[in-house]
Amino acid sequence: MISIEAIREDLLTYLQGSVSLEVYRGGVPELSTLQYENGILKPYAVINFGDIMKVGNGSFTGSRSDEYMQTIHVYCVAKESDIAEGWQIRMIDALMGYRPEYAGEVYKRPGSGTYVIINNAGGIESFISATAFGCNIQLMDLP
Repeated sequence: MISIEAIREDLLTYLQGSVSLEVYRGGVPELSTLQYENGILKPYAVINFGDIMKVGNGSFTGSRSDEYMQTIHVYCVAKESDIAEGWQIRMIDALMGYRPEYAGEVYKRPGSGTYVIINNAGGIESFISATAFGCNIQLMDLP
């Protein structure tokens, strides 16, 4: 059976092997989830997946045959904004056009920007460059 989780794992595994940056599956980065190595903020990326959304017409054979869009969010974390934004561009280059098994090509969606994480003293601890993607999926089983 084709599963949403299998498609998500395919995307994570592909991204981990395509960029020279640690990529984790998780939530939106925040102060408590920042990663340090010898006291220095380590650049990394987080991928997470939103809910699937129905696109196009429904199938009369059942909802598993409908076409859905899997939303994908990637957050690149770094000490400087230009580094975070540079990793964001690399993520776009890596993901655009990639085709997970049993899914359509990954495409760029609107919704990106660079944000900050503020530390307890009120200073900028890190920058997060976020971007959004989607890919169309169907969950019907092949004969």
